[in-house]
Amino acid sequence: MGSMQIKAEEAELPPERRVGDGSISLRGKPSDKSKSGTWRAASFLYVIVFVNSLVLLALQGNLITYTVNILHLDVATAANLTNYIAGSTMVATIIFGFIADAYILPFWVIAASCVVYGGGLIGLVLAVSLPNLIPPQCDEAVCPPASQHIQSVFMAGLFITGLGAAGIKPTVLSLGRQQFDYTDPVEKEKGILFFSYYYAVFEASLLLATTVFFWLQTDVGFKEGYSTMAGTFYAGIIISLFGIRYLRHQKPVGSPLTILAKVIVAATRNWRKPLPADGSNLYELEGETSDIQLNRIRKITHSEGLKFLDKAAVLPDDAKRLSSDQKQQLMREWKLCTVTQVEVLKVVLLLFPNWLCSCFLYVAAAQNMTFGVQQVSGMDRHWGSFTFPPATVMTVSIVSSLLWIAVYEYVLLRPLKKWTGHPRGLSPQVRTGLGLFFAAATMGASALVEMRRVSVIRAHNITDLQVKRGLIPMSAAWVLPELILMGFSHPLLGTAMLELYHQEFPENMVSLSMALTFGCQALGRFITIGIVNATERFSGDGGAKSWLKSGFNTGGLANYYWLLTVIMFVNLCVFVLYAHFYTYKNLREDDQTESTVKANSDEASEYQVKIRSDSADDSNIDDGSKKLVRRSVQV
Repeated sequence: MGSMQIKAEEAELPPERRVGDGSISLRGKPSDKSKSGTWRAASFLYVIVFVNSLVLLALQGNLITYTVNILHLDVATAANLTNYIAGSTMVATIIFGFIADAYILPFWVIAASCVVYGGGLIGLVLAVSLPNLIPPQCDEAVCPPASQHIQSVFMAGLFITGLGAAGIKPTVLSLGRQQFDYTDPVEKEKGILFFSYYYAVFEASLLLATTVFFWLQTDVGFKEGYSTMAGTFYAGIIISLFGIRYLRHQKPVGSPLTILAKVIVAATRNWRKPLPADGSNLYELEGETSDIQLNRIRKITHSEGLKFLDKAAVLPDDAKRLSSDQKQQLMREWKLCTVTQVEVLKVVLLLFPNWLCSCFLYVAAAQNMTFGVQQVSGMDRHWGSFTFPPATVMTVSIVSSLLWIAVYEYVLLRPLKKWTGHPRGLSPQVRTGLGLFFAAATMGASALVEMRRVSVIRAHNITDLQVKRGLIPMSAAWVLPELILMGFSHPLLGTAMLELYHQEFPENMVSLSMALTFGCQALGRFITIGIVNATERFSGDGGAKSWLKSGFNTGGLANYYWLLTVIMFVNLCVFVLYAHFYTYKNLREDDQTESTVKANSDEASEYQVKIRSDSADDSNIDDGSKKLVRRSVQV
């Protein structure tokens, strides 16, 4: 009787209590705006974010310690292995993001991924606990690596765990953002903060991972450390179950990639047709059959870039004689697309350079988690009577990230709003550029510290075995500046990417757009693998005498860091050039709800968003522009 009453109430939910963006409950009924969504639902999703990030970094962040000290792999091989694991996990996020957008509710992807994740953790606990899966101890400078059997079991557990994490990462972000109704100006404003708070939760989980969990693994034992991680994950998932009833969901609307393919095919078929002089003559659906109802995409105004793609929206010569049904038939045959569909593809293409340049931040971050950890392992790691694990130094980077988020949101944001006129203080492209600058500076600082480390080794005639035992008379505090710089870069670029991609990508590609931010991390990992392999092959005499093997403690690592510094600054210059010409998309006025138009008019009036253009006619914001969601802020 109770369930029948609930269903009856859902069916009779009056329109004024429904969510304006069409959100539904897990049963498929309209969500009750007063009893679902916002921070009440997002808080339970943050629990999933916390335990997922905590366990994943506790595994991957200290992985080089296990592979070098327990499996006895050389540093370069262990670094590549760490990057392969992390990169593969991030690549899989794109696949899961696509599935969540096209076919399955993000909630069900998260649920299935948690099951896989839990199974992988059980496998890892067994791999570090069973005696026949642990190689014999070795205290020599060079030790024989563990057998392929032992390595395979351990790696299988890592890949299964990574697969589960890949299903959670993008979909929990997408589901979290769906808890805020973009048609409601109050909820929309709260939703803007969702990504900043997400990043704060993410960094807090990393802080716990790099302190308590790294200490457990290194000083107590990997068996105890991995068992504690598994228990923490299961506890977090159980807590999150209590928030299921508060969640809002958006129905998947089919493959978002189909629209992109349609535009390419239609533009190719129409390549001989001339473009109209006025972009308003290109085809767009009007009235009740708008794109927002067909594909959950709000209409986008025509832009002047990438004109070849506009041919997909060119109407036939006898367009005036064609009925609405005949035009729809042309669309079904991939001979005609709407302006909005064309603009979606333009957005994707124009964001590709941003995505490509941003991945170099994660090239720098990969060094901290691999060579940086191994670099610190030979230094003096005493803090009073306590000796902290090498990977724990990353705590400094995490603390600086948390401090930066707090300072930016509560100290710098208000004056920056007044100075720039941007509602987030600095535009996403500017924050991305600053993040890349700090990442490049991190590599320069790392090279200087490594030169100091090598000079100390030479001055005291320290052997490789003594380095392995942590006997370099040099404090690990020397690496603090580079870690602080990296801590600044992560939240700058990370939150900027999340905001930019959610803002620019259409509503039916939310999960995929979130996954692309993790795909960016994957590309950074794989670029690192390429650089390491190239360094191994071409540096020194190649092979065993390369910078990262026999030259690791004699200046080779410093040369490697200087090489990365040059690469990072070249990438920064390319990004600045790209960002200078980038413009944000515009939404059409007639496709917005009344509340959204009013909210955006108020926002334009409050912040006086400045739009730069090469044309003198666009130098001022006209009255019509203030009614648009004007996101065409030139960097």
